[in-house]
Amino acid sequence: MSRLSNTHQGSTVNTLAAIGFVILLGIGYAWHAGLGPFSEEWQREYEARQAQRAAEEAAKEAACMKDLDCLMDKKGLDMEVSCNLAIEARAKYDHKWESANRYPLRAWHKEGVVYLAGDAVKFQNGIGAWQRHSYECLVTPDAQVVGLRIKPGRI
Repeated sequence: MSRLSNTHQGSTVNTLAAIGFVILLGIGYAWHAGLGPFSEEWQREYEARQAQRAAEEAAKEAACMKDLDCLMDKKGLDMEVSCNLAIEARAKYDHKWESANRYPLRAWHKEGVVYLAGDAVKFQNGIGAWQRHSYECLVTPDAQVVGLRIKPGRI
């Protein structure tokens, strides 16, 4: 019984080796003949498709930078964190945020600068009392704060 199994395994190995050899011959011929992915024409077409995809992605990115909703979806978190840090740095003693929605007002200030505003922060004064403040932050899409105004009270 084991002798029959060894003979059967040997023929399977020989068959697989023959199939592999034929595949390698086919790949070698295609490479030598310059067919399929080995041809210069195929390489040029591939590079052209890659360049077209890159151009389409760049156009989408440029369009997104002009649409406030798209921009906030892609880069809003970084911009908000930069404004949060700038606001928190202005606290003389301590601060606390009153809401997770810290910037209910969002608009374009000018091209390339976003206006974020809210009133969800409280600053502590010298005797320990808390006072709510409103804030306006001007921030670029790369999360650079270019302007900040904080004043006591609500919006």
